[in-house]
Amino acid sequence: MWKVLIADDEPKIRKGLKKILQSFNLDIEIVAEAEDGEIALNLAQEHKPNIILVDINMPFLNGLGFIEKIRDFLPNTMIIIITGYDEFYYAKKAIQLQVFEYLLKPVNATELKEIMLKVITQLQKLPNNLDRIETKNKDAEYSPIVMGIKNYIDGNYMQEDLSMQEVADRFDISLSYLGKLMKHELGKTFIEYLTEVRMESAKKILQEENINIKIHEVAQLVGYSSQHYFSRVFKKEIGITPIEYKQNIKIEL
Repeated sequence: MWKVLIADDEPKIRKGLKKILQSFNLDIEIVAEAEDGEIALNLAQEHKPNIILVDINMPFLNGLGFIEKIRDFLPNTMIIIITGYDEFYYAKKAIQLQVFEYLLKPVNATELKEIMLKVITQLQKLPNNLDRIETKNKDAEYSPIVMGIKNYIDGNYMQEDLSMQEVADRFDISLSYLGKLMKHELGKTFIEYLTEVRMESAKKILQEENINIKIHEVAQLVGYSSQHYFSRVFKKEIGITPIEYKQNIKIEL
């Protein structure tokens, strides 16, 4: 079963989330609850949960500080922020910390179940968990160095100045060798892969109904200082502008 940790300073919220999660009849187990960030950190170290539902506003150590600390020892844990804050700063920080979802209170049970199903699907795809559903390693097709390069880009794409030179220096290889590695194993150049990661992240943000966010803010979140340039790249890659994409999502909903 997938282990779940709930961290919120309000007992009523923790109790409500636990009741909702248990009603889903999913392959999950709520292994611990915490009323502040420091307790949550200790429990995360002890139980190593696969999924964490965490509030931002907690005493001693807030939710964002907690997430930063656990990323050092639980890099693949799926984080769902459940909060009353609908602000750009928190959304930006959540993206930087690779939070899976940002859900506003009061929690809608149907929406939370959809998110949990997506989380479990993602967990099943992780290399360390594939033996739960199949023996083949999904990432066996990539060499260790390319997996490292992918992970580095995936974790730093929001930096506007992320460059091919920075990645090459990080892995102590030449620019030409980096280019050959990426083209051979990923089938893409550095810029093509970076752009793909940024556009996928932008699409995910634009799909979020819970975050009232402007296009120039989306651009900043995925590594572009210019809204105009971001929109131009988005249209080239996706076929429509970011505004049109967001409008289409609303129509589908």
